[in-house]
Formats: sequence, C-alpha cells, structure tokens
Amino acid sequence: MKALEGYAAVVLAAGGSKRFGTNKLLLEINGQAVLGHVLDAVLQSGVEEIIVVTGPYREQIGSFLSGPYGEQIRAGKLRVVYNPDHEHGMAASLRIGAESLTKSPLRGVFVVLADHPRLLPQTLVRLAVEHRAITQKDEFAPVAHPRYNGKKGHPILLDGALIGEAIRLSNSDQIRYLTRRYRAEELIVDIPTRDIIDDLDDHADLKKFQGINRPAKPILPFIS
Repeated sequence: MKALEGYAAVVLAAGGSKRFGTNKLLLEINGQAVLGHVLDAVLQSGVEEIIVVTGPYREQIGSFLSGPYGEQIRAGKLRVVYNPDHEHGMAASLRIGAESLTKSPLRGVFVVLADHPRLLPQTLVRLAVEHRAITQKDEFAPVAHPRYNGKKGHPILLDGALIGEAIRLSNSDQIRYLTRRYRAEELIVDIPTRDIIDDLDDHADLKKFQGINRPAKPILPFIS
C-alpha cells in the first residue's frame, strides 16, 4: 500500500496578499508560480485528492490552474472551490475545503498553506508514514505536526476523524483552536529540511527563494 493512499490535501489559497498589493501566489520563482511549486509537491506526494480553496483572486488562480493542471482537474484529482467568507481567515477556508472532499473514508487530510514554495513531497509522505504507523497500533493521532530544529511548521495533518470538526468551524474560529484541543495527543514529526517553516511573507522572501531547486521526479518512500 502506498503511504498516501487514503490521504487528501486542502490547499489554502484564499489570502488577499495585502503586503504585496497583488496575488503573491502567482508570482514566479525560477519560472514557476509560488502556488505551482506547492501543488507540484502535493501532487508528487501521491495524495488521492486535492482541494484548492480560493478567495479574492479566484479568477486568476482558476485561469492559472486550468493550464498546467488542467489534466488533474478534468480527472477529478484536483478541485478548485471558492470561499465566500475568505475575509474571516483560514478556518473558514479549511471548513469549505473539508466540505468539498469527496473521497471517503479518509485516513487523514493535510492542511497546506499555499505560500510555502519550498514544500517537499517527502515532507507529506513522512507525516503520513508516521501517522499511519500510530493508527495501525489502534492508537489515535488526531494531529500530526512537522517540526524543524525545534520549530513547528506546515503542513499539518488532521486525522480523518477530525474532518467533521473542521466542517463545523465557524468564521470566528481559528485553526489552532482545533489543533490545541488535541495538544496532549499531538504527534510531532521531526523533518530535516526547512520547507515546513519557510513561507513567502514579503518581497525579501521572494528574492531569497529564487534559489529554489526541486527534482522533477523525486524518489519517495512507501510503506507496506
């Protein structure tokens, strides 16, 4: 069995990019849009389903995705949904994304931030491998959190049992309200690379990320 069988991803791409004055997710790093770097990593990881949640830039993002990711969209592997409550933050986007999942049952759902252009597919696989190892022992791992050099990062992995709770998030909630509820049972997974903590926050980050390199076809571990 592949490590990512039974796992899906909700990619949160509904931000307003106020610090940039334009949609930062479509800015290019080494010839590829920021969002493209993230989606490539998620697709290469082997998840079964990807939901991209958009906000004020939904038309731009939809137009971009219809090109290089048109095949995945037509196959139903990748779906784009709109969050009309995007101004209320990421919890509202997670709610919309969780509601839009079609695969069932799911072992887990990755909550992926779309402004992490260094995200590696190996990171998602590692989280899934560790999560599945716990659940195979009939133990509960409600939230798997990656950590680099003592600092937690993204994406987080929610156990499939928490999808209902994600759907019930209100506009006034924050995602951390959900994760803190299960802090005592949280699974911490140490990751050897910075991809989980490096986000695109300002123009200085954009320059820093220009050196990004990612193998076209990474070799990924699987579990049986």
